[in-house]
Amino acid sequence: MNFFKDKEKPKFRGWDDLCQCWRYGYYTKLFQGPDLIHVIMVEEFGGLTSIQIHDPEKIFLCSGIKEGFEDGKEIYEGDIFLNGESPRVIVFRGGNFKAVTFDGKQTILLSFIVNEKNRIIGNIVENQEMLK
Repeated sequence: MNFFKDKEKPKFRGWDDLCQCWRYGYYTKLFQGPDLIHVIMVEEFGGLTSIQIHDPEKIFLCSGIKEGFEDGKEIYEGDIFLNGESPRVIVFRGGNFKAVTFDGKQTILLSFIVNEKNRIIGNIVENQEMLK
């Protein structure tokens, strides 16, 4: 399964603390004086706009997978979804997207469950209470 349709530019999303919203685009790191900043390059207004993401732990890679999920949205690291009765979190480890139970005891490759009916119910940034 090809997770990235455009292998040159994997897509990311980053949580923008200023607008309290997701920014979707391409991820890069830039030096601003002596500081390293994390940026999502967003295509808007006919060009690219750089949005600084203050917390790099809130930057997530897109899996490129849509099939097998009810709403047809692309699936990102950090998404929480229901696979039957079991909620799971999407992680990217060892070069693969995986679905992990909250307790970390069960892990399955995301590509193994794309043909099932799964439902995104949140993400680890906006729905931290689900992880408790």
